[in-house]
Formats: sequence, structure tokens, C-alpha cells
Amino acid sequence: MSSSSSSSSSDVLSGLYLVKEQKIAEQKEYSDRMREILSKMNQSSKMKTKNLQAAIAVSKKAGYFEYYVAPDDVKQAEEQKTLNSLAAKVAKTHKELEAINAEIDQAKSKEKKQPMEVQINDLAQWMSTYKEITRYDESEKKTSTPLPELLTKFEPSKKIYGGTRHHRSFKTSATTMMRGTLTR
Repeated sequence: MSSSSSSSSSDVLSGLYLVKEQKIAEQKEYSDRMREILSKMNQSSKMKTKNLQAAIAVSKKAGYFEYYVAPDDVKQAEEQKTLNSLAAKVAKTHKELEAINAEIDQAKSKEKKQPMEVQINDLAQWMSTYKEITRYDESEKKTSTPLPELLTKFEPSKKIYGGTRHHRSFKTSATTMMRGTLTR
């Protein structure tokens, strides 16, 4: 692999990672603003609830009861539907992040597919590249065993039949097959 294509692919990846960090920061900013507005709205809602409970408690008494009025910023956020627009911005940023992640995966796969050209002309170069020479031994071959959850299992059934005055109860001899993707 030539050094210019290696550096250009790493430059592309680093640029994509930089854009991804910026989008994540942007999404965090939107969600922080949403959290701030929601906390104010929750506080306002709690105050309204307490105020209405107090109004109900003193409703039989004579006089005027002053109801709770939400702060201006909460009213403005409700009227302008600020949370809806922020949620749409978070969703849009999320889609952009997914596209960036797909580009990163694509760039990584391209980088992996490009064969690395290593020219080895003698044993000294081999040793400097691979550090050691290992001898192939067939006795070290490992037989691969599949994962237990992939195998089909046969478990004896726990069902017991009978148990009347005239007949003794007996355990069934059936087996239950728990189907897997492989069979032995």
C-alpha cells in the first residue's frame, strides 16, 4: 500500500470522526436545552397542582383565591412549541450521525480491503517484520465446538401420569427436543 493512499484514508477517517464529535456536541446542546425547559415545566406543573389543591381546600371559605401563573419563559415555550422543534432537531442530528457512522464503517472496510504490501526478500526482513518463525504442528489443531445455544438439545420430560387407587403413577419416557440451528 502506498503511503499517500494510507494517509488519505486516515485523513478521511479523522475528518469523519471530527464531524461526528461536532454532531454529538450539537445533539447534546439540543437535549440539554430540552432538559432545562422540561425541568421548568415540571416545576410549574407541580406548583399548579399544589395551588389547585390549596384552592379546593379553601373553596368553601369566602374571598378570592389567587391561582398560580406560570413563568413567562414556560408560557413562551408552550406557545411556540419549543420542545417539538428541539425534538425534531435531535432526531435530524441522530439521522446525520447514523449517516456519518455508515460512512465511517464504509471507510474502515475500504481500509481493511486494501492489501498491505510488505516486500520480504530475505530471512532478516522476515524476522524484523514478524519477529519469530513458528513451526506448524498438526497436533495443535483445535477442533471447533459450536456454541451450546446453537445445538439441538433433548431433555427428558418431567411429566408424571396416573396415581389412582387402582393404578400406580409412572413417569413418562418421552423426551422434549429443544430445537437449535445445529444437530449432532
